[in-house]
Amino acid sequence: MSTPSVFEFLDYRRFIEAWIEWKSTQRPGYGLGIFAMNAGLARATLPNVLGGRRHPNQETREGIARALHLDADEQVFLGLLVDLQRATNLDEQGQILREIFGHPRYAAGQRVETEVIEALTSWCSGTIVELSHQADFQADPEWIAARLRPETGLPEVAQALAALQDAGLVGDHAPHRVHTPSQVEHIAARRAHMAALDASKRALVEVPRPERSFHVVTISVPADVVPSVLAETQAFIARLRDLADGYRDEADTVMQVGLQAWRVVPEEPTPR
Repeated sequence: MSTPSVFEFLDYRRFIEAWIEWKSTQRPGYGLGIFAMNAGLARATLPNVLGGRRHPNQETREGIARALHLDADEQVFLGLLVDLQRATNLDEQGQILREIFGHPRYAAGQRVETEVIEALTSWCSGTIVELSHQADFQADPEWIAARLRPETGLPEVAQALAALQDAGLVGDHAPHRVHTPSQVEHIAARRAHMAALDASKRALVEVPRPERSFHVVTISVPADVVPSVLAETQAFIARLRDLADGYRDEADTVMQVGLQAWRVVPEEPTPR
């Protein structure tokens, strides 16, 4: 196992965890306690940081960088990763992500082009990709817009189509289906999800009842079952994709399925 590099990650927590795991293979008995001591952190600080319940402030960040033996350039990059997680504004996240992608030491194998980020930010991007595989597809914004429901403005459709073409996601050599790359989950996926949620609210009104299905269920489970519930949602989407793949040569209708699940009550109530 080689030493993890901060430049291979987009989530600073995963980097810290990977580094501690690597260190434990070099030094038996090494773990969170020793790392926290080397970083000068209070006993509960590191578990809260790694658990996503808090982000490191400047002093904590410096201690973590010291325990990780990071050079100056690596410390700057770690700071970008922390800022990315702390950002609540999507435009701010996008700017930070571009700084990360533009860093000369960012792992080439992890790089995702800006065009891909932009191509996946409209709710109708996936629909355009699906339409592009149909025999009568026309790469014309007006043709596409006339087939979208809920109704979508021509400028948004034109922008989405152009971005998809620039990213190579629509055309002769485009992939069969678009999956949001994990490397851009902080901007592309969030933008696309928010746009899709807005579209689904309009679909509840604009789409006839026989052509839609909306459900909301709130459940209670043991805390250790939460990962299983989330895994079930991913498995369900995988089954839908497999179902659609079985009709690839016959497909003439595009559907959008949205599925959300989140822990409503956190482990520790948020102070108000």
